[in-house]
Amino acid sequence: MSEARAHLLRSVDVDPSFGLGHAQYALLTALARNIGVLPDDKVLVDGAVSAADHAIGLDHGSSEVLGHAGCALCDLGQNAEDSLTEAQASGRRDPRLHLARVLQAAALERLERRPEAAAALSSAHRLRPQLSLSEVAITHGRRAGEGLAPLWGETG
Repeated sequence: MSEARAHLLRSVDVDPSFGLGHAQYALLTALARNIGVLPDDKVLVDGAVSAADHAIGLDHGSSEVLGHAGCALCDLGQNAEDSLTEAQASGRRDPRLHLARVLQAAALERLERRPEAAAALSSAHRLRPQLSLSEVAITHGRRAGEGLAPLWGETG
């Protein structure tokens, strides 16, 4: 993980306008923190949040950037409303992107809008039938996986 994060940092040093690099760095940092590879450190979290926000500012038209950055923000405990907005925008830009639907479900679950979260999770499951809770935890963090687990049976 540290090597991948270092490569992403080098990529954005070479091209600071590479929004996807900033978004992937933020997401990988959030995931590493959530699985215990990195400490739960305020400076680390602030840096990842800044990278995600910067990525969105650089490339707000990319569903990949919005999806990755939104996932990172959600996983880092940022405002669930903002994560939901990013997920919805990403889903509109690329309706085939199941990750945006998972992020939408996670944000809605954090906002205690469980019926809508179940519907978004069901949509993600339709887009990717092999989607599992393990994949959700890997791509969106342990917290998202745990929060969506009770809704899993409602995905059909």
